[in-house]
Amino acid sequence: GYVHLATEPNHFLTRRYPEFLILDSHDKISLKDFSSVGFGPGLGTSKFSLTLLKKLIRSQTKKVVLDADGLNLL
Repeated sequence: GYVHLATEPNHFLTRRYPEFLILDSHDKISLKDFSSVGFGPGLGTSKFSLTLLKKLIRSQTKKVVLDADGLNLL
């Protein structure tokens, strides 16, 4: 399958892994087409990140993997 990365457009992973399909995290993203969601690695613990996590938890009905900063934000 494909790896989609929703992040800030200038995040270091966008340069490190050019094979990732980048989604701008400021855009409205529909998760209905994804089988699972990973959240946290390299994200940081900013207010923006916390807002994203809250939206994910409220809307997600599929598998979610929290790691790194995703866990720190809990």
